[in-house]
Amino acid sequence: MALLKHRSPCLLFALILLINKYAELAEAVSVEQGSNTELNTQARFNDTGLNETLLKVDAEEQPGDEPTEKVDDTQPRLVVRRVTPDMVLDDDDLRTGNKITDNYSYLYGVYLTKGHYLRIENHKGLRLIVKSPNKEQSIRAKLGVVTINGKTVCTDSRSLPTKQTYQKTPDGAMWYTNLSLGSPMSPKEIEEFKADEELNAEEELRQKKKEDRRREKERRKSEKAAANADRMISELHKILSIFF
Repeated sequence: MALLKHRSPCLLFALILLINKYAELAEAVSVEQGSNTELNTQARFNDTGLNETLLKVDAEEQPGDEPTEKVDDTQPRLVVRRVTPDMVLDDDDLRTGNKITDNYSYLYGVYLTKGHYLRIENHKGLRLIVKSPNKEQSIRAKLGVVTINGKTVCTDSRSLPTKQTYQKTPDGAMWYTNLSLGSPMSPKEIEEFKADEELNAEEELRQKKKEDRRREKERRKSEKAAANADRMISELHKILSIFF
C-alpha cells in the first residue's frame, strides 16, 4: 500500500494521459464515421431515378469558360470538368458532386475502364452512351453547351429531342444519344452495342455491390473501434476515481 501511495502521482498522470489519448481516438473515429455517412449519402443521390453515381462533370477552369462563383461556404466553385471513358471514380470524385440546378447543365453518370465505355445523362434530357476505341475520347459540358473532342455538338442541352438513336462516328465510337453525331448503326452493330451495354451494366452492379460491402465493413470496423474506445475511457475513469 505504501508503494502504491508513493507511486500514485505517476499513476495518476499516466491515467490522465491515457484518458486523453482514448478520448482523441473516439473523436477521430466519430469524425470518420460522419465522413463515410456523408460520402455514402452523396453516392446514393440520384436526381433521375437511375442507378448511377452522382458526379459533376466539371473539374478545372479553362480559357474561355464563363466565370463562376461560390453560392455559399458549403458549395464549391462551379467549374468545368473533362471526362474520358477510362476515368475511374474515387472518393474525391464523389465529393465534387453537386445537386443539379436549372442554371447549370451538369452531366453525371458511371465511368468504366473496360471497353472504354461511358454513360452520362442530365436532368434536361441529354443522353450519351458511348463505346469508344479511343480512351482519350473526351466530353465537356457547361451551361447547356456540349463539346466532344473539342467540337461543339450541342449549344442547348435543355432543348434536345427525347428520342435517342444509335449512331457511329468516323473515329470508331458507337453512340446511343439524342445528339446528332454521325451515321446510323447497322442492325448488327446495334445488337453488339446493346450486348456490350448489358455487360457493362452487370459490371456496374458487381462493382456497386463490392463497394457497398467494403463501406459496410469499414462502418462496422469504425463502430467497433468507437465502442472499444468508449469502454476503455469508462474503465479508466473508474480506476481514476479510486485516487479521489
